[in-house]
Amino acid sequence: MRRIRLAIAASLWLAPVTASARTLLLIGIDGASWNVMRPLLDAGKLPNLKRLVDSGSAVTLVSTEPMVSPALWTTIATGLPAAQHGITDFMVNERLLTSADRRAPAIWNMLSHYGSTVCVIGYMASWPAERVSGVLVSDRLLDPYITTGQVYPPEALDALSSTQAWSLRSDETIPRLRRFIDFDWDRHYKRLPEDSVEYLEGLLIDRRLAWAYWRDESYLRIAEALLRRKPDFFAIHLWGIDFVSHGFWKFMEPSGRNVAPKLQRDLEGIIPAYYAYMDEAVGRLLRVAGADATTIIVSDHGFREWAPGPGDAHPFLSGAHTPEGVLIAAGPGIRKGATAAATLFDVLPTTLYLLDAPIARGLPGRRLDSLLDED
Repeated sequence: MRRIRLAIAASLWLAPVTASARTLLLIGIDGASWNVMRPLLDAGKLPNLKRLVDSGSAVTLVSTEPMVSPALWTTIATGLPAAQHGITDFMVNERLLTSADRRAPAIWNMLSHYGSTVCVIGYMASWPAERVSGVLVSDRLLDPYITTGQVYPPEALDALSSTQAWSLRSDETIPRLRRFIDFDWDRHYKRLPEDSVEYLEGLLIDRRLAWAYWRDESYLRIAEALLRRKPDFFAIHLWGIDFVSHGFWKFMEPSGRNVAPKLQRDLEGIIPAYYAYMDEAVGRLLRVAGADATTIIVSDHGFREWAPGPGDAHPFLSGAHTPEGVLIAAGPGIRKGATAAATLFDVLPTTLYLLDAPIARGLPGRRLDSLLDED
């Protein structure tokens, strides 16, 4: 019976929009860090985020262990530590992590149960897509090896001409990356000697920029289409900041490292440019959601400088997780200029409160009353 109710609710939500409604947006920017964001805000490089910070509240969001993204985003979605929700890493017994490995309901399950409409896009550990009152586009939509369970309901994306922003493994990627680099990426770098600077540059751009940008832009375009239906709750996970921070931190902050001058010159602006892209992404979502939307932007952790040691499995990477993440909240129900000591565990009860949904007893987090405008 419950499956029938959810199926009916999903079909109704996919019907033509007949009335406007206010949406709460939960925008997840993986790895966003105040130590990068603050200088860019002060320099006027992030105008959309600056408007949210100025009109609402911005605080540090303290992460938890294990500081691995699937565990942290599941904590945000469930309000529970990894030991309780069951998600601790990207793999489970050498197989892909699935939504069935989660041992607790996520916010989209809770809200669907209470009759709210939801739209969830690319949220980590959300495949196979669960039945919800609305639409769930899983984090495996773009995986070429996954052919089932990517979306609920299955027909939710039928109206889109493509789920991919462009063909990743084509020359079309090259000009698109010019927003981050001022040269044409050699996507055929694998023909070069592996010990050459050019090969390393091509490898880093391929694995730490091109794929992340393609993923984020693909999900963002899907989000823009589905958000027009004004669900009660909207959530999206954007992964690119984490990818580029791991890949390019040492070029942004060389700190006396032995960095090849060509790599320093070519790659030092990628992280700030990706933050600017995320600012653009936020602006695009807000334009669709409307001025009356409540917006909560969170990151699961921050970043700092890091250097791999001898024998490290990832010798070319830099940038490591820190517990200091980002929380920005603005719009109806949010107080301007509030301060708060906030943790990942507090996101769920605060979000449920803003949606007038019941909050379970016994959660380790708390409602962030200092952020809430009760007037």
